[in-house]
Amino acid sequence: METFILLIVVYPIIAAILGVLGAWIFKNMYMMPCIVALCSIVMMGTIYNLSFFTWVLVYTFLSLVSGGITRHLITNNKRGMTV
Repeated sequence: METFILLIVVYPIIAAILGVLGAWIFKNMYMMPCIVALCSIVMMGTIYNLSFFTWVLVYTFLSLVSGGITRHLITNNKRGMTV
């Protein structure tokens, strides 16, 4: 698969899905962003070069935001509130 498509489409979707799963299954929105960051850093060292570090930060932030939104929705749903 072409690298540009992986960077712009596939990896962000994977990071967002992992953030949602981390907040939903583990009830912890910080665990999956750490795992995404570690996996991205490993990919930076093995597949890509040091310029991939910008993408590491983007994917980590995206995972954190998606986990935070999921956590917020779960908390409001348990209270019986609508968003």
